[in-house]
Amino acid sequence: MKDYSFLLERPEHTFDEVAINDALLRKRVLITGAGGTIGSAIAHRVVRSPSTFCGLVGHSELPIFNLKNELAPCGKIDTAIVDVGPEHVMRALIERWKPDIIFHAAAHKHVGLMESQPEQAFANNTLATISLARVAIQSQSVRKFVFISTDKAVLPTSVMGASKRVAEVWLRKHATPFATICRFGN
Repeated sequence: MKDYSFLLERPEHTFDEVAINDALLRKRVLITGAGGTIGSAIAHRVVRSPSTFCGLVGHSELPIFNLKNELAPCGKIDTAIVDVGPEHVMRALIERWKPDIIFHAAAHKHVGLMESQPEQAFANNTLATISLARVAIQSQSVRKFVFISTDKAVLPTSVMGASKRVAEVWLRKHATPFATICRFGN
């Protein structure tokens, strides 16, 4: 395989596959934003693990349909097309699927679009994250909540970055050590 690390001016980062498998061993996983780039990558990794179930949640039906078809041979998935914001919707889904771990990747990520629609950025990236975290904390099954954030939240200069930062601050105050925040560069 050709080395393209020079493009990023840093070495490739690899993950400890044994540690990932240990963390997912016999776990039930729910992934929001599963139809997106990050969510679908997490889904592909989860179904290769010794997890027992992977729930794929998305707002757009075509990406979830395609992902379901790609992952169908693994036999341990289910899907839901929902808005993750309303607590009653996610409470019902969590009660049905009983996940041990939630990877929350659902978000509006386009900086330019969110600048012109700040109310949508905060509704989806902030309020929906807080709502989902509350439901997860109250559930009987969820033991870990992984919030996929952004490098734009470090020193937010955009609506998108600020909306993610507010969610991070809330999680750090109300959900530590239950929640983990993972910042992706985008």
